[in-house]
Amino acid sequence: MRRRAVLGATVLLMLAASVACSRVPGASAPVEVGKVGGPPSSPTVNVSIPPPRPGATISQIVSGFLDASSIGAATDHSVAREYLTPRAAARWSPDAGATIYEGQPYVNAVGDNTAKLIVPRSGSLAANGSYTSSSGTVTELFHLLKVRGEYRITDPPNGLLVTATDFGNPNYFTQSNIYFLSPVRDVVVPDPRYFAVPPAARPNRLLQALLQGPSAWLAPAVDTDLPLGARLHQNVIASGSEVTVDLTGLGSLPAQQLRGLAAQVVWTLSNGSAATGTTVRLLQDGQPIVIPGVSTDEQASDWASYDPDTLAANSTLYVVDAHRLVTQQGPLAGRLGDGYYRATSARLSLDLRHVAVVTTTGASRSGPPAGGQRLYVGPSAGSLHAGPVGRSFTLPTWGGVSTVCWTVRNQHELVQVSSADGTSHVVSDAALAAVAPITAMSFSRDGTRVAVIGNGGVLYVGRVSRARGATTIEALRSVFPARDEFTAVTWASSTQLAGLAPGDASLPVLWSVAVDGVTTTEASNNGLPSYPVAVAAAVNQLTVVAAAQSMWYLAGNTWLPLPSSTNAPVDSILQGSSPSYPD
Repeated sequence: MRRRAVLGATVLLMLAASVACSRVPGASAPVEVGKVGGPPSSPTVNVSIPPPRPGATISQIVSGFLDASSIGAATDHSVAREYLTPRAAARWSPDAGATIYEGQPYVNAVGDNTAKLIVPRSGSLAANGSYTSSSGTVTELFHLLKVRGEYRITDPPNGLLVTATDFGNPNYFTQSNIYFLSPVRDVVVPDPRYFAVPPAARPNRLLQALLQGPSAWLAPAVDTDLPLGARLHQNVIASGSEVTVDLTGLGSLPAQQLRGLAAQVVWTLSNGSAATGTTVRLLQDGQPIVIPGVSTDEQASDWASYDPDTLAANSTLYVVDAHRLVTQQGPLAGRLGDGYYRATSARLSLDLRHVAVVTTTGASRSGPPAGGQRLYVGPSAGSLHAGPVGRSFTLPTWGGVSTVCWTVRNQHELVQVSSADGTSHVVSDAALAAVAPITAMSFSRDGTRVAVIGNGGVLYVGRVSRARGATTIEALRSVFPARDEFTAVTWASSTQLAGLAPGDASLPVLWSVAVDGVTTTEASNNGLPSYPVAVAAAVNQLTVVAAAQSMWYLAGNTWLPLPSSTNAPVDSILQGSSPSYPD
């Protein structure tokens, strides 16, 4: 697993922040970035990679090739090719993806001209830079011939063989998000990628990735406003923090599609953060693309309305205390705040207009049977509709849509509930059925992905497909194979999950897990009265856990008590359980 770390003070305060910032050349003179459809520009990272030494053995040649392949982006893989026969060097394609492996490779000569590599696999990169966590063993056979008296490899596997350590080094591989659109085209959706290209070549590589479309895993869940046939008209030009992108093949697009296109390009080049200072000038066949109300020099802040992590104004933390739904401002008005529904968990929709409440035995007259639960849904400022009954429900989740909420009943049934009248139906979903029993489920706030805890504590991320009017969860993949005892999960941002699972001390702790599983970061329980049992997180909000029936928030590397009200003494503690932010 790549980039495993213990959360430090700075990281903890930014748990729900975006990951990395896009970098462009710092020189003031314009720089032609890469080649349209061609290889990346010359490297800028100084790395010493030894070429083959005279008289090297078969095993030494293969080991040297592996080292040069792992970090070869810094030299455009020229040194790695020196370990190959001339014909193999001409045919080898380092851009065909990568296999990521753990530890030091074991290379063993198994014949006069053959060597075998055996090493633990930790993941793989597709040619488009998308990562998939995996396990097992990498086994490769290398055949060698002598060229002018020296062994050289004849049949290297296409793509790179990269150590997990080198994959985690930003000098060799840098993380970027390629942004596409949610199905309703109201927010952008990040598609994490990892590229072994020099900094100067990154803007061009990012645009090429955007034009090529989403990764195969994410594609059924997202859309794009870049039309089929769109391509770069000329090389991307960078001058300081200003980037000029000239596109062709757009045709005549309606204004709304141009807005979506611009949002995708600008968010991709700025990696979703106005803090990068990146300014993008969009051209079509050499002429400025004019979008009403938007400057021709665009920044991420111009497209803030597409932010997948924005909560509604007045959003706050919600907690269940004595069956009441409360905030730091006190109990909510009406029956939600007086205990009428005997709530055990609840979540508001992203727009704050609707709420879903899980109740326990002894609720109102239409409450659940003894020992059971009922889900209530409806307007957050009015009476709720009685929904389905069951032995158990996961914390409801909305996924950015206020018309329906979702939950898993009895650890096996995916249930969709209408907020208009409480009607529900069970959705047959093969992907979820394959990982049942399910103890937690949370939709991303952009509505395109879902985090699931199944199979006794395994953390999965799946995509949400909404084809032909039907919503299905598909392609669940484990994102933290090394931990299989998760008890809670939520979305800290569109790229990060916050979950609870045993740490190195075997007690539940907070984990920050990248949506693709590349990074996993452990927090300590320093300051908590007991181990955490529930977690709530969102961008620009406190990360909060429930421990000993009280709320605690993360400050640096220490948990502090969350005051019971905004005016309460600092040593007061907000009591309750099941914390949540709207989704």
